[in-house]
Amino acid sequence: MVGNLYENSYSELVAKYPLMSERLQKDPNSICHICNVSEKYWVRKVMQKKNEILGGKTIMQLLNV
Repeated sequence: MVGNLYENSYSELVAKYPLMSERLQKDPNSICHICNVSEKYWVRKVMQKKNEILGGKTIMQLLNV
C-alpha cells in the first residue's frame, strides 16, 4: 500500500513515493488503471515533457507572440 487517497492527494503520494507510483502506473494489473482519482502515468509524462519544451506556456500563448 502506497497511501490513502482519502488522506492525501494523488500528487502528494506521487511526490512521496515516485518509484512506487511509476511502477504501479506501468503495471497493467494495478488498481491505478481502474481508480478514477489517479492520473494516468503516460499522460503525466507527456504533460511534463510539454511543459519542459514550452516553458510552461500553452501553444496559444506561443502563437500569440
